Amino acid sequence: MNKTLYGVASMIGLMLLTYHLYVIADDVRVVVQDPNQANKPQEVFKLAVDVTRYFG
Repeated sequence: MNKTLYGVASMIGLMLLTYHLYVIADDVRVVVQDPNQANKPQEVFKLAVDVTRYFG
């Protein structure tokens, strides 16, 4: 029973992480494609920091 519960919890956690990474990637795409964005490197760097906090 506990192994099944841990497996389900792990799958839910991985799905949430994957979804969050997808959202960040979409934000990066929007920043890069926006012609009115003045400071693109700084905005992309802030989004990259969002990703690295999960793996650091």
